[in-house]
Amino acid sequence: MSYSALSNTPRSNETRDRDETFSRDRRVKEALRCPHCNEQLSKWEVPDSPFNEWPSEFQYICFNDSCAYFVEGWATLAAQGAFGSYRFMYDPSTDGCHPVAVLTPGAFRDGIVDNER
Repeated sequence: MSYSALSNTPRSNETRDRDETFSRDRRVKEALRCPHCNEQLSKWEVPDSPFNEWPSEFQYICFNDSCAYFVEGWATLAAQGAFGSYRFMYDPSTDGCHPVAVLTPGAFRDGIVDNER
């Protein structure tokens, strides 16, 4: 059982999971590294399309083909009867981390831009 640092009261799994998620998301924002493989996230330009609903011009995506999140995504989606996988994405406009679905390992790579831009 985990205990709060401020008291001797037990912390619920839900509280601990929320705290761990918050801590992970904060580390991603500060370092722009994938929490699953520690690779640098690539700055990705959101395509200009009437079908896209991303609120910002850029996102940060892990394009490491060896990343466990991406590798395991193929089997996870196949078990659900779907084709594809997902990559880890950080959205700076919402300060949130999300999966982004891909159908091939090369998907979205044409939108990678220089991280200094």
